[in-house]
Amino acid sequence: MRLEHDSLGSLEVPNFAYYGIQTERNRQAFDISDLTLEDFPSFIEAVAKIKAACARTNLEIGALDKEKAQAIEQAAWEVIRRDFDYSLPVCIYRGSGTPLNAGVNEVVAHRANEILTSNKEEGGIHPSTHVNMAQSSNDVIPTAKAIVVHDQLEIIIEPLKVLIKKLREKGEEFSSVIKMGRTGLQDAVPITLGQQLNAFASGMERSLSRLE
Repeated sequence: MRLEHDSLGSLEVPNFAYYGIQTERNRQAFDISDLTLEDFPSFIEAVAKIKAACARTNLEIGALDKEKAQAIEQAAWEVIRRDFDYSLPVCIYRGSGTPLNAGVNEVVAHRANEILTSNKEEGGIHPSTHVNMAQSSNDVIPTAKAIVVHDQLEIIIEPLKVLIKKLREKGEEFSSVIKMGRTGLQDAVPITLGQQLNAFASGMERSLSRLE
């Protein structure tokens, strides 16, 4: 175990872990489910992309020195590629997005220090001061969500096209089956089951258009 420190005091963190004291505090505070952020790697990778971009930007404006910036960007891309077991055992029911942002900051900082010195705790790169420079969870997390949605669109779009096709086929198949319509939780004018299924298909087509 290694001993890490923050404004609340000191806490032991496993030597093998790339995460740090903030993640350990969140792990203990939100120990309410087996589902962790590790089960959603695309979200972690999106935050790491932001860290890489911010390191490069902070270097360009002279806020971060070249050695630290390059180590941070390299570490962030290693997280994105899953080159090492970075581990982020924070429950998904964690409240705000800060534990994810703070956790990735710690993983990237410890790995960047290791790149520079072969030691997670040496190298002078701090999760907040350097990796999170000029950022807030209120910036990072909404941006990460947008990145995840963009990166995952194809996973949604192609199955949605299949669903629309099947709904249209079923709409034709059941075009002569009469059923009661419903409105305001009450029976309304009769419609065909085919009309209903085609209405579902039309709704899905509008969704598909928005996604594309």
